Amino acid sequence: MHPDLPQLDAGDVTALRRESPRDSSLHRLVVDELGRADEALWLDARNNASTYTLYELAPGTARLDDLRIARAFTAYQHHSIARRLVAEATPATDLVVAPCLASLYRDPDLPDERATRLLRSTLSILAELAAAVDAAVLVTVERDDRATERVLATADRELEARSTAEGVAFEGDDYVTPGYWGTGFWQTTVPYWVDVCGATPSVDRPATLGDSVRPSVASADPDLVGANPPIAPELDAAGPLDRSDADWGAV
Repeated sequence: MHPDLPQLDAGDVTALRRESPRDSSLHRLVVDELGRADEALWLDARNNASTYTLYELAPGTARLDDLRIARAFTAYQHHSIARRLVAEATPATDLVVAPCLASLYRDPDLPDERATRLLRSTLSILAELAAAVDAAVLVTVERDDRATERVLATADRELEARSTAEGVAFEGDDYVTPGYWGTGFWQTTVPYWVDVCGATPSVDRPATLGDSVRPSVASADPDLVGANPPIAPELDAAGPLDRSDADWGAV
């Protein structure tokens, strides 16, 4: 397992919320899971199964040998392929991927009642399939509407992916990206060190540069207030010490 990627749970449906259907977060998770899977099935919608991206991320072409992809272009096709998954899946099936799951069921030419029934049936099939063969099912959501609510209601777990300067970060109730691998380095994060060292107890807020610090005797003798200068002069917010991160350089 790659150290900066979450592991999917066998027998559960995981919903991945992405910033864009074109980012690589889904493919990264799938390639990582394929390193442990004996067999994987991908029910594609909206051409998410980019073989170029998969081959680019895979450490070798052998990693993709046990991945089979079926593409759907309408809600009826999608639902039909989902039903076929029951026959295609075997005890060796460890992963089922269904990106943009609700998108085809939003077709304006499809009556709302019919779309709802088809989507609910597809979701039920995927959830039951996950339990039957103990496979991890990975679906994605990209927008907020009633269809997405139905997908999330079926999911056992939610993950969110977002782009950062260091790479893709994943976050969920039980996972936060601990760091990022680079060429010859490992960029850690605050959650990583909290996990390693533990959190520190809360303490009183220390004085900052903008605070005025006066002798403690001043609080006992009001006549002294103003008669003696503060130990540390107050600094104007726009003074010479107010510098941007760019001035200090990277930390």
